[in-house]
Amino acid sequence: MLIILNRNFKFRQWIVSATFLFSLQFLQAQNLVLNPSFESGTIDCEPNGFANFFPICAEHWSSPNSGTPDVYSTSGNPVCFTVMPYTGLDLNIYQAHMGSQLPRTGKKFAGIFTFSRTVYNPAYREYIQGQLSEPLIPGEYYCAKMYVSRASYLQYASSNMGIYVGDFINIEPYSDTALRVHPQVVFSQIITEDQQWTEISGTFRATTAAQYVIVGNFSKDNEMQWRDMNGGKPSLFNYPHAYYYIDDVSVEIIPRKLTFTGDRVICSGSTTDLVVKEIFDQITWTYDGDTTRALSEINSLSIKQVNKTRYRVRALRCGRTVIDTISIGVYKLPKVELGRDTMICANTILRLNAGTDGNKILWQDNSTNQFFNVAKAGNYFVTVTNQYNCQSIDKIKVSVRNPPAANLGKDTVFCNAFNPLFASNGNSYLWSTGSLDSTLTPSFSGTYWVTIQNQCGISNDTIQLFSMKEIFIPNVITLNGDIHNEQFQIKGIGENYKVSLTVIDRLGKVWYSNDDYKNQWPSPGQWPEAGTLYYLINFSGCRSYKGWLEVIR
Repeated sequence: MLIILNRNFKFRQWIVSATFLFSLQFLQAQNLVLNPSFESGTIDCEPNGFANFFPICAEHWSSPNSGTPDVYSTSGNPVCFTVMPYTGLDLNIYQAHMGSQLPRTGKKFAGIFTFSRTVYNPAYREYIQGQLSEPLIPGEYYCAKMYVSRASYLQYASSNMGIYVGDFINIEPYSDTALRVHPQVVFSQIITEDQQWTEISGTFRATTAAQYVIVGNFSKDNEMQWRDMNGGKPSLFNYPHAYYYIDDVSVEIIPRKLTFTGDRVICSGSTTDLVVKEIFDQITWTYDGDTTRALSEINSLSIKQVNKTRYRVRALRCGRTVIDTISIGVYKLPKVELGRDTMICANTILRLNAGTDGNKILWQDNSTNQFFNVAKAGNYFVTVTNQYNCQSIDKIKVSVRNPPAANLGKDTVFCNAFNPLFASNGNSYLWSTGSLDSTLTPSFSGTYWVTIQNQCGISNDTIQLFSMKEIFIPNVITLNGDIHNEQFQIKGIGENYKVSLTVIDRLGKVWYSNDDYKNQWPSPGQWPEAGTLYYLINFSGCRSYKGWLEVIR
């Protein structure tokens, strides 16, 4: 900076770009420029008055001519010239400020005159020269980029901001006019924006192993354009000046081939994420044989496939297109088939087979044999792994069925209507009546049987049913030795049905009592006297009967 220009602080609203964090990451990705946003270096309160002082304020940077570029910071004393944003405090008249701005990233940025006419120098220029971390590779393509913002307190805006990448230029005393080099990137438009940061970028092919980048306006006055931003009104200085802030300078190689991460061969049906490691402005994934349908427009592509497939990636960076392809192979999965869910009979064994298509077998109980014997109901599964570490899993549900066990119950007397008879656990049923249903409702007393059959066997059962409506209780017995009516026989019940009987005379004498009467009273030699007796009959679970009995001898 020329001290005679009497610069002052400029003012700007505290506006932070929404792309702040993204841009910081972007610039850090393989950027060859050392100290790209001027963060490393001392903070000077006064404007830079000598060209060789600039490396102190910004490490790895210098002034290639005798111009005096400046470094600004959000840290420091508010009354300092180099503190941003401009605080509005009164400063020394020799420190007239040009505007106010926030860094695009970090806490610091640089500033240079790109167009200036004074009585001392009608074509004054300032530049900043930065060092690269490694030399360029001749023949390779690079993206050069920077962000600029116009100092709003100065009257003029100018065009032809440029970036030159080449050899180091030493400071030439009293040489503060335009450098006579040919920048690889030139922004030909007049930059008027003083609130946001304007991106300037371009692609070039390296011809030498250059290791330095220079930023500024490399054009003479008659080779550029400028604009009066005050419309002829008085400005901060009496002479035409254009001043721009510089931040986030980068030089990055544009690869000819893309670098991918992700599996190149996957197991059939599995998923992998293909990722382009380099940072690009725009990426489009397609199939190699169908470039009209975009599969993804970000740096990654998630794929799941069963056949070998080739993908095409079109990446745009700094106006240059890079096209690459990647082929994804597929390993076959091991074959394993346990079969459909099934049923086995109780006390039998089902032998499951994991096959021989894998070199590692793991059953649900952590056993590792090819075969697994199943005797109980449950869910069973096996994992088979082949030499490519691809896995197949199969499951089977096994149920166990018992053979049928027909059980119609004990012989029964029904007090009223007959209850249904039930059979279960069968695939087919056959009743004594010819019915094929699993239930049967009897219509009369008698003997009924059922045959039940399923996959595991056959079973039969028989039952005798009686109805109280069909019970016959005699009221006379004849004890004359002719074997007829000589016992008190209750007819209409089976031998297995429990009946209790008590016989008494009119004085209350108990002649007979039995809780499990089987038509055996009176027995020979125990005949009662002739006359009238009384009985009490209790049919288990049903009802009781009282009546008289005439004994005739």
